[in-house]
Amino acid sequence: RATTSYTGFKVAFSATGIPVVPGDHTSYGTFKANFMVADTSDVQSVYVPFDSFSYDWSPYTGNCDTLDPTGVQHHCCSADDDYYYCPTAVYLSAITGFELWAEGVEGDFHVEVLEIAASDAPNAKA
Repeated sequence: RATTSYTGFKVAFSATGIPVVPGDHTSYGTFKANFMVADTSDVQSVYVPFDSFSYDWSPYTGNCDTLDPTGVQHHCCSADDDYYYCPTAVYLSAITGFELWAEGVEGDFHVEVLEIAASDAPNAKA
């Protein structure tokens, strides 16, 4: 649940061997994706498909479709790039960390997390 209308939430996971983004402020790579939480006090489920994650995200915005001020163009997970920036079964089987971010969008935010799970599809048990 969230009590503000914030649009900069992101979820990320790390795994051994994920490439580090140029200019990143961490020493390890992560796959990152945007997600939305409705402004409500009701508990809600949020589904983030694995094909919405990319390891090539901007350290300026957290988004994968950004051209940084340094001239670096980032890429999302897509067929256009032969799914090069997408999570693979190897990475998904070796997750070492999990992160929630509020970045790239100015404003107040508040989110409460009750449970985190991974599954193949919405409403599937992890």
